[in-house]
Formats: sequence, C-alpha cells, structure tokens
Amino acid sequence: MEPGHVITLMTWICHVAILLALFTTRVATRDRHKSPVADELVQILDCKKRNGQIVIPVFYHIKPSHVRKQKGSYASGLGKLGERFDEDKISLWRVSLKEAANLSGFDSQKIRPESELVEAITKGILKKLNYVSLGDLKGLVGVEECVKEIESLPCIGPENVRIIGIWGMGGIGKTTLADVVFNRLSSQFESCYFLGDVEEKMKTSVPDYFQEKLLSALLEEENFNEGLPSIRSIFFQERLRRKNVLIVFDNMKDNQIEILSRARDLFGHGSRIIVTTRNVHVLRNIRADQIDI
Repeated sequence: MEPGHVITLMTWICHVAILLALFTTRVATRDRHKSPVADELVQILDCKKRNGQIVIPVFYHIKPSHVRKQKGSYASGLGKLGERFDEDKISLWRVSLKEAANLSGFDSQKIRPESELVEAITKGILKKLNYVSLGDLKGLVGVEECVKEIESLPCIGPENVRIIGIWGMGGIGKTTLADVVFNRLSSQFESCYFLGDVEEKMKTSVPDYFQEKLLSALLEEENFNEGLPSIRSIFFQERLRRKNVLIVFDNMKDNQIEILSRARDLFGHGSRIIVTTRNVHVLRNIRADQIDI
C-alpha cells in the first residue's frame, strides 16, 4: 500500500469474505453531517448480492423481529432519520433491515452467557470460511453453465424443498459439478452435508448408518450420548423442519436412503437436495429437477 493511501469503510466492506452485522437496542443515527449507519447496511447487502459475500447478523439484546418489523427503538430511530432524509431513503433502509434480519445469524437472547455467544459466532465463521473460495471453475469446460442453471432454480410452489438431480454417464463431471455447487452455496444454508460416492459406501454399510450420520451432522449432535438420532423421531423431525439445509448425495444407484423419499416434508423452506446418478430412474422416482451433463 502506498504511503498516505486511505481505505474507506465502504471499500473495506467490498473486499472481505464474511461480514458481521451487529444489531442492538440503540439505533445509530449519527450527526447531521455524516451518513447514517443504515447506509453501510445497504452497502453490505449490495456487496452480498454482487460479490457473493457472507453476511451474518448478530442480534444483541434485541429480538430479530424488532429489527425485521422496525419496532421499538428502530421505529423511533427511523422516525428521527425521517426528519432529515426523504421517504425513498427511509424505504430503502426499511427493506435492508428486513432483509438482514431474515438472514440466519445469532441471537444473544437464545445463546447465553455471552462467552457462549462469542464461541458460537467464532465457530460459525470458521465453518463458513471452510467453504469460501473453494468453487474455482477454471478449466472445467461446460460446468459454469450447469452451476448457473442450478443456482438459478428457485424454491417455488407449495413445496418447501427443491431436489436437483444431476444425471449422466460415469466420468463426465457429475461429482465435480456437485462439489462446486456445494462449495458455492453452502454459506447460504444453516447446515450442509456432502455424502460422497454413496454406491461404493453402501457395499460395506447399511443405509441407516449413513442416514443417521447425516442427521447427526445436520442437527450438530456431535455429543449425542443416547445413540444417533433417528429420522423416525418426531422430536428430530420438528427440529429438521426448522432448518434450511443443503445436502449432496453423490453417485446414487437407487433409492437407498429413506430420507430422500421424505425430503420435501422433512426439511425447512428453501432447502436444496442435490443427487448425482447414472440411473435416470432414481431422479424420476424422487421427482427431481433433472440436469443432464
């Protein structure tokens, strides 16, 4: 960096991988000679859309719903800002607050004491950093178009979960495509799991073993002392329905895992399941959106 070169906050925001947005009971309006902090939130969310950065909200002594719906101090704070700025500006800030509050983050009222909150935030950031910059497509001919097609598939209609099938003969890049998509999208989901080469693993293990390992990872039950969680447990089903997940089943030979047949009713809104296979009937049986490569 050249002597005297100054990096503004806005410039810095656009060049980091992960951004924490801290929301407290106090709405910083600043003095009339400076732009409000709300402008920085707009910039953060704009960078997220343009550059794919990860934004994690932290709600400190305030309910996410108060930020989302601009209640309490947020209502009065925006009222004060309304005396200095036009309605278009205020509307933009309201939309940004709602968008940020809808992101998956951390709530100090649910994670206590503060030491555990800090630990949870740190672990969450490290987990997401594992996926940053892993989706390099250089030299992978034709894969970029398939990635864009998968990324563009919305979760529409009454179904909460979209199942995406990648079908083709062996050795043409199905696993590579699934891996790239997984690494690109994983930061957008609360829990992720990549089960590689299912067909080969099934030769030495029963389906229930991998299914329960999957559930254990999604529910983050590393210290589950009473045995692995079961898909048949109502308690675990309710927890899964509140989770937004990304799962990859690579190289499925047939419908070997029960969870696939129940995926649309089992996981939270916006979840995506990716299945790679050489057998097109696997995708038809689970009513997957088919991507041919």
